Amino acid sequence: MESVHPHSLPQGHPFACPISLDIMTDPVTTADGQSYERSAIEHWLRNRDTSPATGAPLPNKTVTPNVALRNSIQEWQDLQEQPQNRPQPIDLFVVRSTGEIFDAQYLFTNGYKLSDCDRLSDRATLLREELRIVEEVTKNCITQSLRNIDKMNDARSSLEKNRSAVRMQVDCAMDAIRQQLVDAVDERRRVLLAKVDEEASTRNAVLITQLEELQSDHATRVQKHKDIQKALTQGDEELVRSAANSELVDGLTVSRIHPVECSEIVFSIGCTQPVDDAWFAVLGDIERNAVDPPMLRGYADERPVYVAGDKIVPNIPTFSCNGAGVFWMEPGVPAGLVLDSSTGVLSGTPQWTSDAGGADEIELQRTVVLANSAGMATAELNMTLQSAVSDATSAFLQKHNLSITESKWDLADRCLEDRQVSVLASALKYNHGLQTLHLGENQIGIEGAKALARALGRNLRLSVLSLDNNTIQDAGVAALVKAFGIGNSLTTLTLDNNQIQSDGLKAVAAALTTNLRVTTLMLRANVVRHSGAAALADSLGRNLVLSTLVLCSCQVEDSGVSKLAKALETNTSLTTLNLDHNNVGDAGATALGHALVKNSSLAVLLLANNQLQAQGATALAQALKTNATLTKLGIQGNRIEHAGAEALAEALAVNHKLATLYIHDGRVADAGAIALAKALESNDALTTLTLQKNTIGNAGASALAEALKQNTTLTTLFLGHNRIEGEGAETFVTVLLKRNSSLSALDLRSNHIGESAKHLQQVVSIRKGLSVGLAACHGVPVPGSPML
Repeated sequence: MESVHPHSLPQGHPFACPISLDIMTDPVTTADGQSYERSAIEHWLRNRDTSPATGAPLPNKTVTPNVALRNSIQEWQDLQEQPQNRPQPIDLFVVRSTGEIFDAQYLFTNGYKLSDCDRLSDRATLLREELRIVEEVTKNCITQSLRNIDKMNDARSSLEKNRSAVRMQVDCAMDAIRQQLVDAVDERRRVLLAKVDEEASTRNAVLITQLEELQSDHATRVQKHKDIQKALTQGDEELVRSAANSELVDGLTVSRIHPVECSEIVFSIGCTQPVDDAWFAVLGDIERNAVDPPMLRGYADERPVYVAGDKIVPNIPTFSCNGAGVFWMEPGVPAGLVLDSSTGVLSGTPQWTSDAGGADEIELQRTVVLANSAGMATAELNMTLQSAVSDATSAFLQKHNLSITESKWDLADRCLEDRQVSVLASALKYNHGLQTLHLGENQIGIEGAKALARALGRNLRLSVLSLDNNTIQDAGVAALVKAFGIGNSLTTLTLDNNQIQSDGLKAVAAALTTNLRVTTLMLRANVVRHSGAAALADSLGRNLVLSTLVLCSCQVEDSGVSKLAKALETNTSLTTLNLDHNNVGDAGATALGHALVKNSSLAVLLLANNQLQAQGATALAQALKTNATLTKLGIQGNRIEHAGAEALAEALAVNHKLATLYIHDGRVADAGAIALAKALESNDALTTLTLQKNTIGNAGASALAEALKQNTTLTTLFLGHNRIEGEGAETFVTVLLKRNSSLSALDLRSNHIGESAKHLQQVVSIRKGLSVGLAACHGVPVPGSPML
């Protein structure tokens, strides 16, 4: 008989893999119960989801080790390896079951002898005995468990009975205590009611006596009031005084008021001594209740500006008057306006006066008087009356599609020169609700800035003024900032690229010490240098509201930055400082680092494209270890190198506030990237890290990718324009597909990643919300690659 090859079995053999037909060494079972060699079925399932045996779809691709089959194969192989396992076949042995017949048939077919069958039979007998013992032990355990459950149920029933008894005892005790409290309260109430009844009887007797006295006094006073009313009706001052003084009151005074705009007679009755039935109203109606002097707190708009011929918005006063009151205006209401004598509301359409003397506006100062029988009160109204809008102003407004009622005028990039700005200034006088004015990208010079200053100085509502990219120079900016003094509402002032130098910056700094509203100041591309920076630093020491200061491209050097840093140590309002594109070196960065240790407000610090090197970056990194407010640091375009990157990595390991770090174009190589990757493993705050335009290769890229397995906060990582190849990019493929779900933007543009570009595109198609920049990746072109 031929022997069977140990690694080749006939098709359908229970030990053979249905796919490879080889003996299974690591058998696993699929979801449908079929067994296969692990490597064969995993290769099959890599691109398929059906059963190799039946062709039916699998519920899932999970495979489970088949330990029993592996042990049987191992025993069979052990028998195969023994020489005595293949003697001459015999044709007779005793079997005890149908299963043994098939076992014997298989053994004889493959050349096994009778002793092997006996040994297998003995092993089966031993296994059956062990199974019987296990079943018996299991049965005993179940029986014992059931008994324990019965005991626990009995104990639970006993506890329930005890709980019910205890609850009844507690309820009885609470009822007894409650009854005792009710009895005590009832007894206390009875005693108090008896005492109250006794005191009430005594008090009632006193009140009855006082009431009788008051009724008698009231009858006398009613007659007295009738006498005074009769005297008031006749309008005789002496009769009023005589009737009032017949009362038993000393120091009573009577005077007659002649309102300018009121035809009614008004008497004011006062007394220098306290009286219980004091002030009497006028116009034939005498009130017994006291009348207080009026209070006139002022008008809704105490400095209104009106245009002749335009109906005004009613100006409403705030006052209190509990007697009959009368309003009038001294020295008279302006022509066209109306003052309501009972409510004090000013309305109407003002008319231009010939007394203006050629001026286009006049000041009208008036005093509003409110009087009643107890006295009078006044309020000042400082009105400005402007002439009607001129034809030139109307044409300007129409040309630029503007309305004097709009709160925002956008006149950026309109080629406006000083001459047109003068017309604009005239139009600004009529827009009293203007809040935002954009005048950037024009040709406004010194004279235009001065005209704007004159027009805007009286505007108390303007909050945003943008004059970027003009030529207003020092004289123009000095006039503007002088107009926005105390009481102005300006919060944002943009003066980028206006040829402003030392004198203009000193004027701006001086204004910041008195203006308590400006929060944002933009000064890009002006000549700040040391003197301007020193002046601004001095104002920061006294200004408590400025939050954003932009000084990029202003020729600021280390000495000026040191002045600003010194001010930051005590300033508590500045949150954003932009010093990009200046001449800041390591000394300036070190001064800023020292300031960050003490500062408690700065959140954004930008120092891109300066002259920082590793020493300056290290100083800033040291400050990050203790600073708890900075959320964004931009030092790109500087020579950070390995030492600076390593210092920043040490800071990131302990900093829990910084969310954005820009260090691209900083000469960072693999060693720096590896240090940063190590910090990312424990950092829980950083969300954006830019490292493009450095010299990072596969080692640095792989380290950063591996760090993403543990980091769960980083959402944006830029690595474009480096030296990353396919090996480094493949690490991102594996990590992003299986181990990281937080990264949403990855930039690998302009790297030599070859075929990995396709793999990353596949990852993007699987992971929703992920964007990968792959443009200009050398190797395989990727059409439609997203650009970050």
